[in-house]
Amino acid sequence: NEFIAVVSNSSGALLMMVYNGSCWGDGITCNTPIVVHNHPAQNVNNQINNSVRAFDVAYENLTGRDDQLAVIVYSNGSNFPVYRTWNSTAKSLSSPVEIQNTYRNGGRIGWIKLVEMANAATGNNEIALIMRHEAGDDLSGIIWHATNSTWGCNKTLSTTLEAATEFKDFGAAYRKRNNSLFVAMSEPTANMKVVNKTLNACDWKISGNIASVEIHSVMDVGVDE
Repeated sequence: NEFIAVVSNSSGALLMMVYNGSCWGDGITCNTPIVVHNHPAQNVNNQINNSVRAFDVAYENLTGRDDQLAVIVYSNGSNFPVYRTWNSTAKSLSSPVEIQNTYRNGGRIGWIKLVEMANAATGNNEIALIMRHEAGDDLSGIIWHATNSTWGCNKTLSTTLEAATEFKDFGAAYRKRNNSLFVAMSEPTANMKVVNKTLNACDWKISGNIASVEIHSVMDVGVDE
C-alpha cells in the first residue's frame, strides 16, 4: 500500500512525500521529502499564493504488472509541461523530461489535472493530462500510455475559455462502464462544452456549446456509469 502527496512549499519548490504503509517520507526514510522541482525563480505560475495549481500526480492502473508507476506532471515556467515517474518497487524518481509534443498555443501552463482510469485494464491503460494555459484561454489534452510509458494523442480542446487564468473552469473523469474519458469546460456567455474520448483511441469528440448556469471559478466533473 502506498500513497503520494505532492505539495508546493512557501518558496515555490515542489516536494513529494510517499506513505509506505508505516510513515510519510521518501519511501524508505520517514519524514524525508523528495524534491521534485527546486527552482522557485522559474515558478511564474503563482503556485505559492494559491491562484493556480500547475502540478498533479496520478497512478497507473494496469493489471498484471507489479511495477506500477506514479506520474508527476508540473510546470517549470516554460511552454512545455515536465513529467517525472515514481517507481514504487525501486523507490526511485526518474529525471525530469519535457512533454514536447503538447499544444502550446497559450504559452505557460496555469492549471494541470491528471485523471486516472476508473477501472484497471489489461493491455490498455491511460492517464489523461488536461492543461489550462496562462494566455490565449487555451485548454489542451494529451494521454499517458502506461503499456509503453509514452505520451501521445495530443489535442487542443478549446481556445476560448473564460479569460481569468486563476480560475479552474474545466473538469475531467473516466467513465466506470467503458473507461472512456469525459471532459467539460466553461465557455464565454455561460455555456459549457464537453469532450468525449474512447479508451485506447485518439478520437477526441468535441460537442457544441451547451447552455448552463454561469461557471466562473471552479469546475469539476464526476461520472456514475
